[in-house]
Amino acid sequence: MLPDVAYFALAFAELLLIAAIGLVVGKLIHKSILFAGRKLASSTKTTLDDLVLASIEGPLEVGSVLLILYVLSAYFEKLDFVRDAITAYSLAGLIILAAYAISEILGALLRWYYVEGKTESKLKVDVTLLPFARKVTRITIIFVGITMALSVIGFDVSGLLAVASVTALILGLASQETLGNVFAGIALQLDRQYSYGDYVRFVNGDVARLKKIGLRSTRLDDLGGNTIVISNSELAKQRVTNLSRPTQEETATFSFEMPFSKTSKFEKHITSAINASKISGLAGGCETLIEKLGKETATVIVEVKISDYAAMKKLRDYANRKAMEFLQKK
Repeated sequence: MLPDVAYFALAFAELLLIAAIGLVVGKLIHKSILFAGRKLASSTKTTLDDLVLASIEGPLEVGSVLLILYVLSAYFEKLDFVRDAITAYSLAGLIILAAYAISEILGALLRWYYVEGKTESKLKVDVTLLPFARKVTRITIIFVGITMALSVIGFDVSGLLAVASVTALILGLASQETLGNVFAGIALQLDRQYSYGDYVRFVNGDVARLKKIGLRSTRLDDLGGNTIVISNSELAKQRVTNLSRPTQEETATFSFEMPFSKTSKFEKHITSAINASKISGLAGGCETLIEKLGKETATVIVEVKISDYAAMKKLRDYANRKAMEFLQKK
């Protein structure tokens, strides 16, 4: 029988050999799968397979090494407890990496659909929900993976769940306002009252374009391009008109003050100019009416039907320029 020192030295050498073999073979498997995957992805028109391959490249490399270590651990005969530890921890690592890889694959699928899949796929999904779905699924999948991995290595997950529940309760009581914004954000996205890019009008008359509904706040851009950030709970309480989803065509209204002698000619001029314009988003002809009279001037109201509120800014600029052009004529 070998002395203890020699026995442990031999066991350590065996461990290093298995680790070296696992590293080399795992790297080879990783490179082979990537080579085959990239070759297959290059022959397709869609970018979905490229996104999936890029998302699993990291987990695949580590997972390949852990998989070989897990298989070779059965041949580690010198120290039983080391063999059992390698088996348990490599399996736990594989579970966590598998959960992470599944999360990243799902994230790649959602990113692809958000960018280009919504125009190619026959399945129509509101893209407003995708960022929220991505966050929820990622947290859920990784939490399940970590829980399973801890149970594999012998950790009592029931105690962990109890501690997590108490911690969540304490944090919930300490951050009620934040949770209110989170739940309001969930409600806004599930109700599907707005989509990204829609123009909305608040009660005070301000108009902005919706950019993103986050878990805590909503980001909008006003007509001047400035970014507006408003809490989800505050937005959910407000009366907001979605100008991009009208029940009927929206009416764009402009007012101009004209001398009595030029009123009739201006009405013909502005009507003809707007009807001949090529601004996209106009839904109908132009109408004019006299709103009120001054001592020497009349207020002319110009009304134009539009199907897309995005045309409002261009139409206002166009109408003002045509009015200036008319007033500058002798």
